[in-house]
Amino acid sequence: MFINTIMYIYLSFVLYFTLMPIISALPFVFNHSYVPMNLVPFIDILDDRGDFIRQVVLSIIMTIPF
Repeated sequence: MFINTIMYIYLSFVLYFTLMPIISALPFVFNHSYVPMNLVPFIDILDDRGDFIRQVVLSIIMTIPF
């Protein structure tokens, strides 16, 4: 029971942090200008943009339970 509860809480936080920006933007989905997606892999690392180390570490932490 404890393991199932911990897994449920973990999955709830993962969904909250990954899907909430999308869900909160749904009312404005048709009211924004088009911005093309970045489909080049590792461009942030190659161009030294942003906090790519934090993103990589958080992605690894989110997948540890699996």
